[in-house]
Amino acid sequence: MKKSVLFLLVCLACTPESQPVNQSAISWEGEEILVGEINLEGLAQAPYEDWYSSFYNDYNIDMAALEGLDDRFYDVDMLVFLGTWCSDSQMQIPQFVRIIRYLGYDLDRMTMIALERDENRVMSSPQRQEEGLDITHVPTFIFYEDGKELGRIIEFPEVSLEADLVRIINQ
Repeated sequence: MKKSVLFLLVCLACTPESQPVNQSAISWEGEEILVGEINLEGLAQAPYEDWYSSFYNDYNIDMAALEGLDDRFYDVDMLVFLGTWCSDSQMQIPQFVRIIRYLGYDLDRMTMIALERDENRVMSSPQRQEEGLDITHVPTFIFYEDGKELGRIIEFPEVSLEADLVRIINQ
């Protein structure tokens, strides 16, 4: 009995839900980075807050590009891969969050995974959430409806974050 209880406790401690959020690490280049699942509170802390708040506050939403966004947007789940070490992520994550907040999107439907990059430019997270998803560049925004992928924005938008969002959701 004691062994089975101990086994259960060990298993529960190893579940993804028990993994720390906003886990920091030191990159191979000696820079403090976030790894694994993160949230906006993590990005609001030093050393990330400077670039996050700057790009968030300075971004002007293209409201005209958002016209006609289908209401099913509010039922879409998002999986976002980023690197706190990546200049594209540093710019686009705050801008994207500003857009979806403006739209009234439920941020609990968005999961953000911060990847580290090794000296060979291979990106990974401690829990390997990126495996099987063909994540080659960050940021990568993946949009899901009822578990089915609708589309992605990879590294940078084709037109703009707003226009690409509308195109993916309305297709």
